[in-house]
Amino acid sequence: MKLLLPHGEDSLARANALMQQPVIVRGVLGSVFNEHRQLTARHFFVPSFNEIIPAESSQSDEEPQLRAVNELLRSNATSRSRVRVRGVVTHHGQDGLYLRSDDGSVLVRTPDTSEYAPGSVVEAEGFAAVAPFRPIFRATQITTLSHTTPPAPKPLDLSRDEILRQQAELVTVDAEFLTRRDGAGGDAVLQCRTDKWFFEALIADRDTLPPDLAANDRVRLTGICELTTTRALPFASSVDGFRLHLQNQNGIVILQSAPWWTLRRLFWALAFIAGLALVAIVWVALLRRRVAEQTKTIATQIERAVIKDERQRIARELHDTIEQELAGLSVQLRNARQRLRNMPEQAGTAIELAERMLRHCRDEARTSIRDLRSVALEQRGLPGALEETLAPLVEGSGASLFLEAAGSARSLPGPAEIHLLRIAQQAVANAVQHAAPKEIHVRLEYGVEAVTLEVRDNGRGFDPAAPAPRGHFGILGIRERANKIHAVLTLDSAPGVGTTIRAVVPAPAGESKGNGHANGTLL
Repeated sequence: MKLLLPHGEDSLARANALMQQPVIVRGVLGSVFNEHRQLTARHFFVPSFNEIIPAESSQSDEEPQLRAVNELLRSNATSRSRVRVRGVVTHHGQDGLYLRSDDGSVLVRTPDTSEYAPGSVVEAEGFAAVAPFRPIFRATQITTLSHTTPPAPKPLDLSRDEILRQQAELVTVDAEFLTRRDGAGGDAVLQCRTDKWFFEALIADRDTLPPDLAANDRVRLTGICELTTTRALPFASSVDGFRLHLQNQNGIVILQSAPWWTLRRLFWALAFIAGLALVAIVWVALLRRRVAEQTKTIATQIERAVIKDERQRIARELHDTIEQELAGLSVQLRNARQRLRNMPEQAGTAIELAERMLRHCRDEARTSIRDLRSVALEQRGLPGALEETLAPLVEGSGASLFLEAAGSARSLPGPAEIHLLRIAQQAVANAVQHAAPKEIHVRLEYGVEAVTLEVRDNGRGFDPAAPAPRGHFGILGIRERANKIHAVLTLDSAPGVGTTIRAVVPAPAGESKGNGHANGTLL
């Protein structure tokens, strides 16, 4: 029970003199009831220490025995035995002094308000009292004997065999700081974790905490270890926790700051990314709708542009070939008509030339129509179009066609590809019709600065310097097509050694290259 007395100047000394003695108390007993008239508490009001009368004679004046910490409340010692303990102060907290001796540590509670710095060697006189896991010492008098170096903390060992030895001991432990809360007495409570143990660390002066202490920091804690249990009876085997009473100075040291990526920040980042993803999905959906509309509009415009370009190409092709051939044919027919009037015997020659020109015009018309119908250039490129166009020309002629493409195949701008295709077609047709070759070699080479087409046969050959026979327009057509694409045309031939025709088309700056290589023999 607790007695309520008025406080006087000699109250502390008189209370120490009465400690651990049987007494008779005279006073007023007050009862406390709740709103349901249930008894909840009793208070014993005592007017003064004069109303506390010892029931037995005062204790012996013999000198109290000096006991080791591990001998308190052991063998014939009782809680009424006045004894002395001696040790070095490791910590002075709100609960009292913590002393360390050679055989253990103990909490010394005293009403004395004097400050005892760590390292002070003191002797306490009083009574041992029962407490969980290890007795405490209630001192009636404390005497300072000397001062020494503050004792070093011991590493915290929480193994089952060593855990009981840590009670009331000054220890140090490395742990992970989790969070902080304010205690009931105005102190700061740090919640930490080490290995599999979660524990709390209490510090009386919260201003001594490191200002940059943050969650998940790696810290080193130094303080008094207090064992705890969640079970009803505090047996040694029931210890399942502990708390630390930290020193105000150097009680906590940050070893390693927490990484910037904390769990909270990770959640915020994931939420931000999820928001961005949602915005991106909506934006993509709107963009797809807009792109579909724009694609439809662009497709219509492209279709119109393609039709317009195709019309222009057809007009240009007809102008460059059929129209010119018809103009020449008109001149020859006018010449034949004049000869019929003046020189009938020579009119046959002019008419024969007109017939040849008409056949050539018909062939050009067929070629133009074939160009309109053929999609070989678009689907297979120039090498594939050469193979598709030239192979039928040599069938049944007895000649062997060898087609080879080298370098990285790429599309040529403008009408260059169609003109190169027609140059090769005319050269192969001339060789088959007039030279009777055994072999015809066609080589297409894609260089860095130019594209080269070479058609070589081992037929009869001819003299390039000699004028072309009347009615033969093959070489003339090849030269005209080469001029249209600004190609350098070379013609090497001689009677009996075959013919080589080479057209070199310079590559424009910034020309786009194809994806594949065309090395090797195609046919």
